[in-house]
Amino acid sequence: MLAGLLVTALLLQQPAPAPPSADDDWLRDATIRRVDYVIFHQSIDDENVERVSRLLQPDDILDLQSQGGAVRASLHFGELVMDRGIRVRVTGECASGCSLVWAAARDRVDNGFVGATFHGTPISSWKWASENPEYFSAAELTLIENENAVFRDFLAKAGLQPWLFECAYRLQNIRQNPVLNPAPGQPRFRPEGDYTRVWFPAGILTQAGVRGLDRYDPPNPRQRLSIETDNGTRPTPLPVYWASDGDCDPDIAAAGQGS
Repeated sequence: MLAGLLVTALLLQQPAPAPPSADDDWLRDATIRRVDYVIFHQSIDDENVERVSRLLQPDDILDLQSQGGAVRASLHFGELVMDRGIRVRVTGECASGCSLVWAAARDRVDNGFVGATFHGTPISSWKWASENPEYFSAAELTLIENENAVFRDFLAKAGLQPWLFECAYRLQNIRQNPVLNPAPGQPRFRPEGDYTRVWFPAGILTQAGVRGLDRYDPPNPRQRLSIETDNGTRPTPLPVYWASDGDCDPDIAAAGQGS
């Protein structure tokens, strides 16, 4: 239980979705459905990915809007999109696991600005844990290492470079602060960062392996504000790092891919 909390709630910077209930079925039916394309405007969890998998046919267009969700469900969703040759477009905010699905797609039909934002992943979790092993048991380190390996295997299948996600974590400037005397079963670390997520320009994404970004534009001020405030529904804007070409050069160089 403790190891699971460490990986999913703390180091990944990714809140676990609330458990589904039968009362949510009407909302799921409205937000995961087929029109002349398939919409997915929901959190990414096992049940929602299973629902959309029953709708998606090869070469379909998938309309994505999501704040993300569970890591393994996001990887499953991304593999589903790749294996069925789904064409993906983003019509709102697409954060966390959603941006992973978007980046892994073989084909995109976006035109203009795309609100896909990234943050830390099991790669950054394993890197931090391996540098601070004194905080973890052997079993916990094994669990975090396994999640890192699964994530890297997915990136290899998608043709995406791991340095993209290491760059996002570095640009967030995350600090893992130990919690004094945590209650049993509660997180032992409290993450704190300067930015909650990172938006990348086409040059960085293309170098990292994301395909088909010839119609991918930088945001204008109104579009930035829309992402930061969730179309005005957040009274306090999220701190988003709007990256520029060159911001990932240290991570590219560390991966041995620099010029």
